[in-house]
Amino acid sequence: MRDHKDVPLGIRIDSMIARFLRKSLYWFWSALIFAFSGVFFALFQLTIFEYGEGLHDISLHEWLFLALSALLFWRYCIHCSNFRIPWGTRISRILMFLGGLALLDVLVFMALVLSGVFAGEDLHSVLAEPKLIYISDGIFWLGTLLTLYLASPCPGIEIAKQLPSDNIPVVQSEDVPLQSYDKEQI
Repeated sequence: MRDHKDVPLGIRIDSMIARFLRKSLYWFWSALIFAFSGVFFALFQLTIFEYGEGLHDISLHEWLFLALSALLFWRYCIHCSNFRIPWGTRISRILMFLGGLALLDVLVFMALVLSGVFAGEDLHSVLAEPKLIYISDGIFWLGTLLTLYLASPCPGIEIAKQLPSDNIPVVQSEDVPLQSYDKEQI
């Protein structure tokens, strides 16, 4: 490896600029995703309580969605505690996943609106079309459930190798090498 002093000044400056730009883009992207997670929580409330009538406004499929999302959030909390994930990471992880979902939902909504506008319809009639609202709500609801399911941490490859397997090691005499037998064979 070359010593730091052997690298020309132009290459060192170029590397510092590239590193600065990578970190700036990373932080910009993270801030954008966190902003979209705020959009997600606003959309969540507007989607469920769209008419402003409180609990009377919630339909049967929205009750089902709320129950499933509560169960999946509980699963997320259990998985985080089993893997000893710190609280800050727990919160930022779920916000990053939900922010990505909100970004995807906004992009799909914009694509549907633009496809209607390019088809020759008026923008107001495209936005008032029930099919657009149903598709957007369906993506939002199913995407939220899928996001809550996928956001749960799972063991990495190294941790999975350390988990107990179904094979039971059996110690034999020195002449025969060590073998593993399945539970059914013993």
